[in-house]
Amino acid sequence: MDSEERVAYTAINVEAGEDQYLSIINDEGVEVECNVLFTCDCKENGKSYVVYSDDTLDSAGNQKLYASVLVMDGEECDLLPVSSEEEWLMISNTVTAIREAEDEE
Repeated sequence: MDSEERVAYTAINVEAGEDQYLSIINDEGVEVECNVLFTCDCKENGKSYVVYSDDTLDSAGNQKLYASVLVMDGEECDLLPVSSEEEWLMISNTVTAIREAEDEE
């Protein structure tokens, strides 16, 4: 999650089901379907976050991940930018913990 990848997107929809996805409009105006990897709530600041991927790879061959603040309004949602280094650290630590747990399985 490099700093240049910290771009806020507007969500079009979120579909519930076996696999969750959200559709975003990227900074080039193109609709892109992304897989929702997980959502999490932070008790300290009361915000919810979503971590997702468009299944593209970075130059090192790692899956690109994106994170946004998730604001739900019924069935609709908005994605807002993650605004602080503390939030990025919490999200990064959560991603690491989930990957380590998956590796143990």
